[in-house]
Amino acid sequence: MRKYLYSENGFTEKAEWQPNCWVNVECPDNDDFKFLTEELKVPESFLEDIADVDERPRTETEDNWLLTILRIPMQSNQRGVPFITVPIGIITNDGIIVSVCYHHTELIPDFIQHTRRKNIVVNNKLDLILRIIYSSAVWFLKYLKQINNDVATAEKELEKSIRKVVREELQVVTLTGAIPRTRATDIIPPSAINFLASL
Repeated sequence: MRKYLYSENGFTEKAEWQPNCWVNVECPDNDDFKFLTEELKVPESFLEDIADVDERPRTETEDNWLLTILRIPMQSNQRGVPFITVPIGIITNDGIIVSVCYHHTELIPDFIQHTRRKNIVVNNKLDLILRIIYSSAVWFLKYLKQINNDVATAEKELEKSIRKVVREELQVVTLTGAIPRTRATDIIPPSAINFLASL
C-alpha cells in the first residue's frame, strides 16, 4: 500500500505522485514494486536490502540514489517478546523521496499525524530523514518505559509471592514442631526471626 504525501503545514495525502512528494509504502505488493522500479526507477537491490529482516542501519549510494536504512521499534506478536525492531528504508534522489517498510508500524502514521497537529513543514529529504530518526527515538523511549513498567509490576508480584511462600513455610515449621520454639533462636538468627515475624 502506498500513499503520496505533500508537506503543506504537515503532510497531506494526494491522489497521485508528483516530483518532490514523499511516497510512503507499507507492506508493498506487486503493484507497488512495479510502480517503484518501473515508473520511479528505484534500484531493485535497495528494495531487496530493505526486505531483509536482519538488515542493519546504514547508508548506501547507487548512481544518484541514496538509501538510508533505519531500524524502528514495533509491537510483536511473539509470545514473551513484546517488541521487535524492523528495517525501514528511505530512498532518495534529486526529485524522489520514498520510504519502504515491510511491516505495519505505529511510527509512520503517528509521525504524519504529528506533522499535521504541529503544522510542521518538512523542507527537504534530509530534514525528513532526521525527523523520522527523531520519531524513532521517541518510540524507542515509549516502548522502553512500557517495558520498565512491566518489569516493576513483575517484581512486585514476585515479592508478593515470595512473602506468601515464606509465611506459609514459617507456619508449617511452627505447626509441625520441626524446629522446637526453645531452639529456634539457636538455629535462626534473631534478625531473621524478626524479619519473618514482620511478614
